[in-house]
Amino acid sequence: MSIILNKVKAFTNTKENRIEKLLFSNDIDLVKRVLITHPDINLNFINNEGKTALFGADYLKAEALINAGININAKDKDGNTALFFSDYMTSNLLLNKGANVNHRNNIGMTAIFRADRSKASLLIKSGARVNFKSYVDNTTALQMAYIRRDEAVMTVLIEAGADIHHNWRGYSAHAKAFMTTINERQAA
Repeated sequence: MSIILNKVKAFTNTKENRIEKLLFSNDIDLVKRVLITHPDINLNFINNEGKTALFGADYLKAEALINAGININAKDKDGNTALFFSDYMTSNLLLNKGANVNHRNNIGMTAIFRADRSKASLLIKSGARVNFKSYVDNTTALQMAYIRRDEAVMTVLIEAGADIHHNWRGYSAHAKAFMTTINERQAA
């Protein structure tokens, strides 16, 4: 315990350091100690990347920050929320605490655009819309999965009703071919 308190004191003894920066630590014990010893801390402190400590936090850290009252729908300079960067378990926590599953960032993408299979399934079960198009180039989550060659995510999206006919740089033909392959596999 005293080691953690010494870390806090040593860190905050310099002018350029703020106690809020300790919230970005990967040391969960340190984060919890800061939350306990500084109840008036600015939980929504933004780092130089425009993110709060909830962005990229693991489950335990996210839980501690959420219980302390951090804004789960805070946006970074690109309009992303923590849900865009969270793993499956943390995404589930965020969604259960009220994270906006259909929040669109500055270019119109939602968290599902870059999700892996399990996270995409979780987002869909939580009400994620699968046919949003980005504002910049009209891309959908299905096309993003195709670009990544992520058949598992493509399958999840198509089964959830993703528009395989949406044409973006000729990718609709590929989506149709992929859908045919899925149907053939299911029939076999």
